[in-house]
Amino acid sequence: MTVYIEDFPKGVSISQIAEICQSVGFNTIPAWMRPFAVLSNGEKFRVEMTSRLIECGDLVTMDEFTSVVDRQVAKIGAQAVQKFIHRAGERFVAASCHYDIIEWMQPDWVFEPATMHFARRSLQ
Repeated sequence: MTVYIEDFPKGVSISQIAEICQSVGFNTIPAWMRPFAVLSNGEKFRVEMTSRLIECGDLVTMDEFTSVVDRQVAKIGAQAVQKFIHRAGERFVAASCHYDIIEWMQPDWVFEPATMHFARRSLQ
């Protein structure tokens, strides 16, 4: 089985990997050495965020953002991603059925497909 740390693109340095892993709260080196299949749901969520942040460049998209984790892990992950995106100057588009992430992410805009309501918020 391949361990998580081996799945990054070849051109990414270990320092870049460590920085992004730490920024999303996935900062225990022993967890990096475990196969993806044995990670907890919270760890898998953080791995997915890390992979997206590394692979997607300046526009990161994530469907079902925070849907597979409990709300405490969701809060920590959402706040960590918000801080990373803001610091890196990247753009992040998340699709989620959870409204609590709005407070944690402080997005520039929110679109609700069920009501077709689009709300611009103050730009960060």
